Amino acid sequence: MELIVYVMFLHFLADFVFQSDEMAQNKYNSLYWLTYHIGTYGLVLSLGLHLVGISTVFEAISFEGMWLYLLVNMGLYFMVDFVTSKITHHYWDKKEVHKFFVTIGFDQFLHFACLYLTLGVLQ
Repeated sequence: MELIVYVMFLHFLADFVFQSDEMAQNKYNSLYWLTYHIGTYGLVLSLGLHLVGISTVFEAISFEGMWLYLLVNMGLYFMVDFVTSKITHHYWDKKEVHKFFVTIGFDQFLHFACLYLTLGVLQ
C-alpha cells in the first residue's frame, strides 16, 4: 500500500507540478509538447523510483523492474494523454467546464489504473 501511495505522489508531481503551461496548452495538437511532457513525466517518475529503489523501504523492487515499469507507464501515459488532451481542449474551448473536469478526472483515473495495474513488474 505504501508503494502505490508513493507512486501516486510521483504522478502528482510529474503531471501537475512539473507540467509547464506550454506543455498543458499545446500537447493536444503538438507531438513535440506531448513528448516533452511525457519525457518530463518519465524523468520525475524515474528519479522517484530510483530513490525508492535504493532505499530499504521497498526491498522487493528490482532495478530491471523499475525500468520496465517506467517504460510501460510512459507508453501508456502517452496513449492516454494523446486522446484526453484533445477532448479536454475541445471542452475548454466550448466553455463546457463540467465536461472538461469530468474528462480530467477520467484522465487521472486512467493514469492511476495504469500505475496500479502494472506494479507487478517492479518485483
